[in-house]
Amino acid sequence: MFVDESFEPSPDHGWSREVRPVEGATIIPPTNMLAFPTCGVLDSSGTDLPEAAIYRSSAEGRLRRMMLPPKPAQGPVARLSGTHLWGGQIFNHFGHFLTESISRLWAVADHPADSIVFVGRHKEMTDLQQWHRNFLTMAGIDLPVRLITEPTQVERLLVPGQGFGLGPIARGTPEFRAFGHRLAEQIEPKGDDRIYISRTRQGKKGRALNEVQIEDNMRRNGYGIYYPERHSLAEQLAQYRKASHIVGLDSSAFHLAGLIARPGQKIAIILRRNMSAYYNIQRQFEGMTGTSPDILNVLEGDWMPEKHKGASRLSWGQLDHAALARLLAERGYIDSADDWHLPTETQKEGALQGLAKHMGGAAMKFVPADTPIDQQMAGRH
Repeated sequence: MFVDESFEPSPDHGWSREVRPVEGATIIPPTNMLAFPTCGVLDSSGTDLPEAAIYRSSAEGRLRRMMLPPKPAQGPVARLSGTHLWGGQIFNHFGHFLTESISRLWAVADHPADSIVFVGRHKEMTDLQQWHRNFLTMAGIDLPVRLITEPTQVERLLVPGQGFGLGPIARGTPEFRAFGHRLAEQIEPKGDDRIYISRTRQGKKGRALNEVQIEDNMRRNGYGIYYPERHSLAEQLAQYRKASHIVGLDSSAFHLAGLIARPGQKIAIILRRNMSAYYNIQRQFEGMTGTSPDILNVLEGDWMPEKHKGASRLSWGQLDHAALARLLAERGYIDSADDWHLPTETQKEGALQGLAKHMGGAAMKFVPADTPIDQQMAGRH
């Protein structure tokens, strides 16, 4: 649902930095699993509160409301007395949890409440997962957390603005950045000084061909190879806080690293697909540290299912490994590109066979990256 772009959450001013108290608000949870679920908050007169929804901006700058305006409940409504803080919609998807589900938690520090209330993505979500709760604990949030699963009227609901997300708001409001800084202060740095964040254990999820060879080269250049899914959230935060150099394919791991990023860290994001998802990560680091990470685009093209029209989260990038080595050397991540071992023809063929196996034999096509996405995004804010 595209909406008026004047309502876009801004990192600098407006409703994204404000908290709206609502007496007698009614929370309407979603029902079925939909890309655009009907859910959110109504005021005491049954009018939709647009500030309670999640908004995303496309690379082209079009604003989309991800939670469609709910209607008043038909039938009994539960009651919740006291003052509670609206957390929004909680995602099980790690990246969207980090970019959207925590986007209102900046208000917890200065707005006393009896609990934080969320709605899920669909009616089958009846409680938070343990990793959700672990993150909230690490963030210093000790309030009870409720997942609203039935229409519920709240005596007094505090609705913070969306201080973070996808689009220009990815830079974060000053209040949200302060939330990230408070989290960072509680993390004891621990781990390798230089890490390469690998996706080679990600199964069918989007990756890059011959990433094993990138691992081998980075290891020989003094980098620890880091598999985030093998570590707890606490361990990941400690490692990202410790590392002076972080290199990896664009992924949700960089949203976690960006949340606690510190000035002076060298961050290199290797594009694994010819699409603009990386740009939100770039904005996040700019907001948190004041500087942009290095975006390394050496894509020759994308491998994807034949039916797909363009690159997606399932695409596998084909990279120019020689160009990658040169960029890493030029930007100061490795000493020299001269001893970088390029994938052999046998290794390239093996990577394509591995891709076919991961995709269950589905027909694949190669789409050249004739117009590099970073060139298309140049100059955008």
